This record gives sequence, structure tokens and C-alpha cells, in this order.
Amino acid sequence: MAFLSGFIIWLLDMKNNPDQFPVCFSKGIGEGFWWSFVSMTTVGYGDRFPSSVPARIFGIAWTLTGIVIISILISAIASALTIVNVPYPIKLYGAKIGAIQNSTEHRIGTLKNARVNEEKKYKNLEEIRAALEDGEIEGALIDTYVAADHKSELFSDRIYVKEILDQPLGYGVVLSGAAVNVEQRCRDFINLHMSNIFHMITISTKTLDPTPPDEKVESSTDLFDGSSVMFRMALASLSGMLGLAIIAGITYHYLIFVPRQKRVDRLKASSSQLAQKKALVAEMRDFVRIFHSQMSTRISSEMDKCKQVLRDIREERNISKQGGALLLNNVKTNPIYSHASEGCDSVVAQRPLVFKSAKSIEELNKHNTFVNTAALNSSGENLSLESDSDNCTK
Repeated sequence: MAFLSGFIIWLLDMKNNPDQFPVCFSKGIGEGFWWSFVSMTTVGYGDRFPSSVPARIFGIAWTLTGIVIISILISAIASALTIVNVPYPIKLYGAKIGAIQNSTEHRIGTLKNARVNEEKKYKNLEEIRAALEDGEIEGALIDTYVAADHKSELFSDRIYVKEILDQPLGYGVVLSGAAVNVEQRCRDFINLHMSNIFHMITISTKTLDPTPPDEKVESSTDLFDGSSVMFRMALASLSGMLGLAIIAGITYHYLIFVPRQKRVDRLKASSSQLAQKKALVAEMRDFVRIFHSQMSTRISSEMDKCKQVLRDIREERNISKQGGALLLNNVKTNPIYSHASEGCDSVVAQRPLVFKSAKSIEELNKHNTFVNTAALNSSGENLSLESDSDNCTK
């Protein structure tokens, strides 16, 4: 049913929604089956959905149908897996019974007011067993010794001993004519060898054990039984519809879709405008590909350059910080500068120790005419100090 529903949704929506349900039968029917299956199980991923109005209406109907189908399937599986013990009484009175025609069992069944051999006159055990399995009769009357000798042939899970009837029976020999004179001798022989007769019966026959009176039969639903008429009809109907859907799809694919596709291909091949369009598209595709490759290479190169510039700036900044700290330490620990500063406190107090730039030092030297000068070069690496003690007076 899911496959059939997929075929229908593909048929309804392939023209309006070719992206999700392709026009090609082999591809479209697969997408339709996928949509049908996920919709039936109420999963609905949303990757496939109908777009036309008829397809949407069918989608609603199929979703509701899928809910019912899944519910029936789950309940049927639960019922099939659940074994129910139910009493299974069979009464001999008025029941349809089978027995070998004109046998002692046949007469006993008739005396018990059973319906013996109404459908058929059974001649052997094989016919009785077949009738029991097919449900033609409800039970069978068979001699105990005969049934015991044919246990493997008669009994199964569905055929069992329901009850052993206590009916006295006699086995004997009919004598006539002059043989009547040996009747008494036969009786005497039987009485004399009674123990041997019972021993022969014991070793030559088998016994039957009837089911207990309260025995119950295990039964379950026959929904998945292959012998069920309804199951066979449903299977045949669905198989027929599935076969028709496949035949219709293949017919459409090879008689309509493929010739139409070939005509389209021929028109494309014979059209100069289409060929020119393809050439332009190919040229533009190559141009875009080359442009993308060149721009990617250039951007990568520029990024590498920017990273290198940033690294150089960081290194210069670190070197500048280290050089400034070293220069300040050298100035403070220089003994010449310390001696000169003691004699020229009034003058040095008016000047800063370290200037920001060489330009500021030159401007300050122009305004101060004393001889003692402490000059720093622009790089901040050398220190020059000139001292004239004669011109430095208090």
C-alpha cells in the first residue's frame, strides 16, 4: 500500500513539484515511496511534501489512512504474540464425527446420537486425519489400539485425544458346522493361557493418555495465517494493484518520458542559440573560476604581508621599550653626571634629566648659556657630558 500511495502522489505532483518528485519514473517513484512511508508512520521528516492541491488532499487522506493501518498492525502483532488459554469442550451428542465406515466405532457413534460420516464415508485413517485438519469434522471415533499404533501419523498440536470412551467390546471367532464341537476346547485353551494372552497384548500394543478433563487449548489470532481466506484475498488484491502500478509507471517511462526527453535533446542539439548560450555559460564559468583562484591567492598573500608587518611593529616596540629603560639606568649611575650636578644644582634644577627628543634638547640649550651640558643623542644610546669647573661657581 505504501508503494501504491507513493505512485499516486508522484503521479499527482510530478508536474508542479519536479524538484521533490522527479518526472523520471525510476527516481520519482522512489521519492514517492519514501514520502508515503514516513507519512504512514506519522514520522514526517518534511524533506518531501506535496505542493499541488490534489496532491495535498491525497496526502491528508493517506496520513489518516496510515494512522489506521499502523494501529491495526500494532494491535494485530500484540494479539498474535499474546497466547490466550480458552476451554475447548466437544460433546459427542450432535457433533459432526468421523469414523471408518461400518466399523464398531461407527455404530457406537450412531448409538451416541452423533452425526457420523455425514460429509463423506471414510475408509481409512488418512482420510479422517485430513478431514480433521480441514475442519470438515469436529472429532473422530477410532479404536484405542489402532490409534495407539498410529500415534505419529494421527496426532499433532491440533489433533489430540479428548476422551477415551468406556465401551465394552468383544473379540471372538465365529464357528459353524463341525467346528462347533471344538468351542469348549477353545474356551478351555483361552482360560488356560490367559496370562500369555495378556502378555502378548501388553508387548504388542501401545497405550493412549487422554488429556486431563480441565485441559485448555492454546489459541491465537489467525490474522497472519497464510491459510486464511481474507489474508489471501488481501494479499492478492494488493499484489495486483502493485503490479498494475509498476506496469503503468514503466509504460509511462518508456513510451512518454523517454521519447519526450529524446525530442528535447534533439532540439537542444540543433539550436544555434542554445549552443551559443552553452558556450557563453562555459566561458563565464571559466572566467569566474580563474577570478576566484586569483583573488584567493592575492588575498592570502596580502594577509601574510599584513601579519608580517604586525610582527615587525611588535618587535620594534619591544626593542624601543628595552632601550629606553637601559638609557635611564646608565644616566642615573654615571659618576661624572652626579659630580657635575652637585656643583650646578641651581642650573640643573631648571632642566629635566631626560628629554623626549633631540629637538627639545637643542631648543633648551639655546635658552641656557652655561657651559656644563648633558646632551643625549636622538638614538638614546650615547651620553656626552662637558664640564668646566671654573665657570660653575656658586
